[in-house]
Amino acid sequence: IWRIYRRHSRRKGYARPEPKDYLMGVVRLIVLNVVLICVFSVLTFWKTVIFFFWNLVFPRKSSGPLRTPENRFSSLSGYPFTPHYLEIEGFRVHYIDEGPPKANKTIVCLHGEPTWSFLYRKLVQPLTDAGHRVIAPDFIGFGKSDKPTDEVEFTHELHMRTVKEVFEALDLTDVTLVVHDWGGITGLSALESISDRVSRLVILNTGIPPSGGSHVSFVSKLNFMTWRCGAAFFGTWLPVGKLMRLAVPGIPSHIAEGYTAPFPDQRFKIGVSKWPLMVPLNRNAHVAMYTRPARDFLSRWKKPTLVMFSDKDPLMRDLAPYFKQLIPGAKDVPAVVICGARHFVTEDKGEEVAENIVEFLQR
Repeated sequence: IWRIYRRHSRRKGYARPEPKDYLMGVVRLIVLNVVLICVFSVLTFWKTVIFFFWNLVFPRKSSGPLRTPENRFSSLSGYPFTPHYLEIEGFRVHYIDEGPPKANKTIVCLHGEPTWSFLYRKLVQPLTDAGHRVIAPDFIGFGKSDKPTDEVEFTHELHMRTVKEVFEALDLTDVTLVVHDWGGITGLSALESISDRVSRLVILNTGIPPSGGSHVSFVSKLNFMTWRCGAAFFGTWLPVGKLMRLAVPGIPSHIAEGYTAPFPDQRFKIGVSKWPLMVPLNRNAHVAMYTRPARDFLSRWKKPTLVMFSDKDPLMRDLAPYFKQLIPGAKDVPAVVICGARHFVTEDKGEEVAENIVEFLQR
């Protein structure tokens, strides 16, 4: 919306908007968000009603986990990594494991919505060149991991157990845990159970909602609600490739296709459709049962923590000061702002993120 407004401004003959035009742009942004929220909410209501009766007439049968065909990943750009797999609760879980197995420091990267370990591909080479081991799992429902066909199976508890199982199965110690988006909500929820194996944290554009809500601007909250209502309407028809093109302007088409590779059709998108709706909006929400204790645990976390957020994230950029204030281990580590990057910071500025992590590990 801001890019459209800037183009409109340039047509009127000036490169930068005047203050009053900027204010009008903000007002238009708010109005458009409110309109979209209302439209998506009404459409979602009628979609729910229609599908309720549809499922009564044509009951949907669960066919067990789906597995994305390997040929969907055969032409990925910049992702030459050897696949590794674990069996967790009846699902095959994929992860990449690059660098020296006996490296002094191991880095585990957790992705969010609607991405997979492909999001971290730009970090792998710089981090392994620095002598570190890099592990990036795909959560169940994403990437090369199996996809549930029944949304009841897609739970926060399952993802927390997945994180713990990966750490225990690979016997990981002295880990630097890198989290982004839902990787943060999940990884930080599971942190207390793996705290003896984690030595450092790197927090990228994430949150532990509903905590920190007072730090988030009104416009950012509106942006999130628009996204949430849109995700509720589209459901398993959410167009992942178009979403990534909107979120990462200028992303090459073959890279955007890399994010769509795990999802041959809408049957594979249970996770994509459900994760946005699981974000807890109040302390009584189900996932808040885990994020509230996570917040309390982080308030006692004294191990080194790097808070690294981008400055153009329309959803979460306001949360960096919250984590700096909350976590004792972050107070002595200078926060990093990645300029010019949006929500998917490792896609926009992956090399810069990797450089800052290397420097952090040298402290």
